[in-house]
Amino acid sequence: MRLVLRPLRTLRQELAHVSTAPFPIWLQRFYEVHSFAYPDRPTAEAATVSMRLAAAAEEIAHRLSTAADLVRMLETSGWQVTVDGDRVIAEADTDPASGWAQLELDGISGHLGLLLDRGSDLRPPRPPAPGRDRPGDTDPLPSPGAG
Repeated sequence: MRLVLRPLRTLRQELAHVSTAPFPIWLQRFYEVHSFAYPDRPTAEAATVSMRLAAAAEEIAHRLSTAADLVRMLETSGWQVTVDGDRVIAEADTDPASGWAQLELDGISGHLGLLLDRGSDLRPPRPPAPGRDRPGDTDPLPSPGAG
């Protein structure tokens, strides 16, 4: 199984991500706090370049920290992890169905979404739960700690 992770985007993509509404709550608050440095108190929609760069830095730091934790979990689970340009490649000697099942058990799968890039083995579709009569109508993933 192969996972291709891209923890960083281009500067244009990073700035677009923190400059385009709708803004998540954390980003609205971030802009509110940083607006005190300006007499006209710019809003998230009119954030200055320095405010957007600071917001991108905050987002990148969080994403890299998450990526580091996930890669550590993969490495300690026996995955071979390498860096290829601006991508992180994680490979395990297993088929995608078994690999994704193990990632779910390890609590990793739900955190990979924002990092996965083209070239990753996709999660196989889940079979319908017993008693369901519509194809594709599946049970949601259990929340962490549920069981």
